[in-house]
Amino acid sequence: MSTPRSSEDECHHIYTTDENRSLSIAIVEAVAEYENANLMEREFRLYDSINPSALNTLFQSNQEAAVTVSFAVSNSQVFLRDIGDGVEICVSDLPNG
Repeated sequence: MSTPRSSEDECHHIYTTDENRSLSIAIVEAVAEYENANLMEREFRLYDSINPSALNTLFQSNQEAAVTVSFAVSNSQVFLRDIGDGVEICVSDLPNG
């Protein structure tokens, strides 16, 4: 999958494990904000695109390798990047979309 365009507006979400929410909830909120939509009203389910439990496990702390993941969800492209003490969540338009 392709890397999203580099833009401050698209990559301003940082998730840390000390938050009172899961990574998957942070992703849903970032997509909703980017698309300026209430994804719950659109029957949006992250697991229709990717396994949220697998993402939570993949980006858990104490891993030895840097992790990046990119996937399409709803009307957007999501790019996740391990930044050591958290996960950067970038949301952009789908390529060629």
